[in-house]
Amino acid sequence: MSSCEELVTTTVTFDCIRRANTSEVFEGLLNSFAVADELFPFGPTPDGPRGLFPDFPSRLFSQGMFARLPFIAGTNLDEDNLFVRPTINLTEDEETAYFAANLAARTSG
Repeated sequence: MSSCEELVTTTVTFDCIRRANTSEVFEGLLNSFAVADELFPFGPTPDGPRGLFPDFPSRLFSQGMFARLPFIAGTNLDEDNLFVRPTINLTEDEETAYFAANLAARTSG
């Protein structure tokens, strides 16, 4: 997002992003899709001790650093529409390959 560009290499971007308006956030999202190497380019990106993601979620969880809140987890019919643009018509094999390439668990970091 252009209003936060000067903070890109720092660990204090979260406050700037929180102040951004929805139009700027949406424009940033579209720009990131345009330059992404993969179809689903987003995942947790550690950004330091004062950032939104101080470390990989798997490491934080193993250290007990998570909110202990009750929650309900489940599945929804056609939930994949959250991850695949509705204008994309994929065969079952293409969809399987897409999810394997873009949503499989990361093994390094």
